[in-house]
Amino acid sequence: MKRRTIREGVAIVFSVVLGGLIGNAQTLRRWTGTVGSNWFENANWDPTGVPVEGDTAWLGAGTLFVTNQTAGLGQFMMTGGTLVFSNWEARLIASNLMILTGTVTHVANSATNAPWDPDARVFFQCVNFFLGTAAVINVTEKGYRGGTTSASGCGPGGGIFYSGGYPSGPSHGGLGGSSPSYTYPRNRLPYDKDDEPALPGSGGATSQYGRGGHGGGVVVIEASDWVILNGKVIANGGSHPTDFTANHASGGAGGSIFIRCRRFAATNAVVEARGGNTASQAGASAGAGGRISIQYDPECQASGLVAGTRFSVAPGPWNNPGDMGTLYFLQNPVFSKLKTLCSAVR
Repeated sequence: MKRRTIREGVAIVFSVVLGGLIGNAQTLRRWTGTVGSNWFENANWDPTGVPVEGDTAWLGAGTLFVTNQTAGLGQFMMTGGTLVFSNWEARLIASNLMILTGTVTHVANSATNAPWDPDARVFFQCVNFFLGTAAVINVTEKGYRGGTTSASGCGPGGGIFYSGGYPSGPSHGGLGGSSPSYTYPRNRLPYDKDDEPALPGSGGATSQYGRGGHGGGVVVIEASDWVILNGKVIANGGSHPTDFTANHASGGAGGSIFIRCRRFAATNAVVEARGGNTASQAGASAGAGGRISIQYDPECQASGLVAGTRFSVAPGPWNNPGDMGTLYFLQNPVFSKLKTLCSAVR
């Protein structure tokens, strides 16, 4: 008889728990999108009515916009379609969040001037979170905007446009790149926190030939117990536009991924906040890497739960690359009070 791995055992337990919650849920409401794409429209659900406390909500197809904070669901299931977070305050709250297939994203951040207040992110708040192998959370190029023709990029680390010179790459977790052919400073300083990243990546600059790449967006997952990743979580900065006229543009900086949980597991997953490529033109510069932080409780975390998973905060690789971003694994002291409970369930 084949011996089960720890990861397989975790998945089985998780499925059993979720199955029980489906059966005990107050109401199972299926997304229909009959009159639009807003979560908070009664007619968009079958049976009619926005999911309330304890319900199970199911997205199987179509596009669903989360425009505010949801009720505390018993469960949210996603087996297809697209889930979009439309603003900074929007969050999906459920005891158990199970995303088997489909795409999760948020709208693009719109700030074009200091103080660069962000206005969009993906935010899940739950007890247990599961991302299947065919599912992706993708907020690539959803951060601060790249500069338009002859303009610096948006954001606190936006790439800088220099009249008569090649634009610098944007910063976030590190410094953006800069052409050695000019004596301009590399870029604005890195920003945001290593342990609790919360801000989008900054946009790339350009010269007269087209816009720079947009920065990566923001993903936050807060779970009081498990986070299990088998799919992709991507917050990369965008590369320069592929049209030939953008050959002086710099790529965008990587965004932010912040996961806080009690126990973390991942198998063959991809977690990235990379900087975007510059153009092939020798003087253009690439975006810096973003920031990834995963906090967990060492008293609950079993060994061998992460296998074949790629984490990356690399800068854009072409020509004049910026710096690496930050990858932060923190043994969260907040969870030290849970030692007794962890010992019981481990």
